[in-house]
Amino acid sequence: MTEEQLIQGCKKKDREARTELFKFYAPKMMGICLRLVKDKMAAEDLVHDGFVIVFTKIDEFKCEGSFEGWLRRIFVNISLNHLKTNKRTEVLNDSDEDAMPVEAVEAEAVKKIGLDALISTINKLPDDFRTVLSLFSIEGYTHDEIAGLLGITRRSSETRLYKAKKMLAKIMEYEGRNR
Repeated sequence: MTEEQLIQGCKKKDREARTELFKFYAPKMMGICLRLVKDKMAAEDLVHDGFVIVFTKIDEFKCEGSFEGWLRRIFVNISLNHLKTNKRTEVLNDSDEDAMPVEAVEAEAVKKIGLDALISTINKLPDDFRTVLSLFSIEGYTHDEIAGLLGITRRSSETRLYKAKKMLAKIMEYEGRNR
C-alpha cells in the first residue's frame, strides 16, 4: 500500500492499514523518543501512546505537507511532555556570558568513534542539552521552534546547543584517550 492508501485506511479505522503504518513508522518514531528520553522502556511506552494519538487524530491530517513530519511532531511533543511530567530536565544556567558562536563537533571525531558510540555519548549529556541537540541536529527544528516547545528563549536554545556540542566534544576526546 502507498502512504496515501495507508492514511486513508487508517482514517476508515482499517486494522490492516493501521498495522502496516505502525510497522513502517514505529522504528523511526522509537528513534525520536529514545533520543529524547534515553530510557528504552519509557520510549517504548511513548511509541505506543503516540500511535494511539496518531490513530485518534489522523482525521486532523489534511494531506498538506509531510505525513512523516506530522508524525514526528506528535512524537517529539509526547517525549517532551514525558520529560516535563517526570521532571527529568535540569535547570541550567543559560547566561549569555558563556555563549559563543555554535561550532560543529569535529567530523573526524564522529567518524572515529562510530554511530553506536556516538549515540551512547549523546546519552551522557544532561537532559536539557541532549534534548536541544537532538531537536536541532537530528530532528531539524529551528531554535525558534525549540524555544516554543521547551518554553525557553531562542538564545537559551542556542546556548544549550553550543554547550551540548562543547560537552560532547570533551566526552569524545576523553573517551578517545582512554581507549
